[in-house]
Amino acid sequence: MRARERHAAVHALLADGVAIRDICRRLDLARGTVRRFVRAETVEELLTRTGTGHRTSILQPFTAYLHQRWNEGCTNATTLFGEITTRGYRGGHTLVRQYLHQFRLTTRVVPPPSRPPSVRCVVGWIMTDPPNMDDVDRRRLEAVLAASPHLAALAGHVRA
Repeated sequence: MRARERHAAVHALLADGVAIRDICRRLDLARGTVRRFVRAETVEELLTRTGTGHRTSILQPFTAYLHQRWNEGCTNATTLFGEITTRGYRGGHTLVRQYLHQFRLTTRVVPPPSRPPSVRCVVGWIMTDPPNMDDVDRRRLEAVLAASPHLAALAGHVRA
């Protein structure tokens, strides 16, 4: 993979004492790209993105709680900031305030739809012997198969 090769090359040159500007020239990479590779200790840090090229927000683990509290009637950003800080949030107040601003015109926040299962999960469920599946996975597979007749036919062929 190109990212692994670039990461190894950047860190090899960095270990040899080559300056970032010279690494940019030698590898024909932009300065920001080289700096991103330098900051990442392992290549996995670079590859754990959301697919959009951006990291997930530091606020992401707390959004469900913020939605719940908003729907309960607590709409004060400072109060909610204090509550999620005690739950482990390490970001700033401004990010919380900006996130909550989108809900100011509504009285109730509708939770985002749950993420569909990954292709790997669905394939795993189809390939698993039904008596060996737990109830939660069995229900999720049934919902997927009900939504897709093609997958239902495929599962029937696999199980036959």
